[in-house]
Amino acid sequence: DILDMSKIEDGKLSLSHEPFYLQQALSAVTNIIYPQAAARGVDFKVSLLEVPEEELLGDAMRINQILINLLSNAVKFTPEHGKVRLDISCLRQPGHETRLQFIVSDTGCGMSEEFLKRIYEPFEQEDTIGGTGLGMPITKNLVALLNGTISVTSTVGKGTVFTVEFPIEFSESQP
Repeated sequence: DILDMSKIEDGKLSLSHEPFYLQQALSAVTNIIYPQAAARGVDFKVSLLEVPEEELLGDAMRINQILINLLSNAVKFTPEHGKVRLDISCLRQPGHETRLQFIVSDTGCGMSEEFLKRIYEPFEQEDTIGGTGLGMPITKNLVALLNGTISVTSTVGKGTVFTVEFPIEFSESQP
């Protein structure tokens, strides 16, 4: 995390622009998150809504890094018998760019309004469960590098919802 943060701050973090299939890339995420959720007794579900099976162009590794940061936090801060969801959809609007939308929601402990104002600042943590306090600043910077947006809503004791959107291109090798 510290190395990634340093590269981001120095403008030296590069993005790839390579063909990938979203569903294949997501299997790497779910292979990491499902065992974490199971070990904590948290129900983890993934929903793909109108997600293209076509080859996309972008940085699958950075997309996965964003999702792993968000989902790992959701699992970590959700008590046993709680729920974590990842909903993915493709937003296609005629005449506009196509965007991928990822919604990570949980029934965890939630965050205070005061903390939400500082959530993307390095080394900030509301709870001392562990970690460096760099996951969210890195996530926000990666989303920005992908020309995307990230937003969060949270209620203490009820849970949190992160929404990430960014433009996506389809590979020209498609018929």
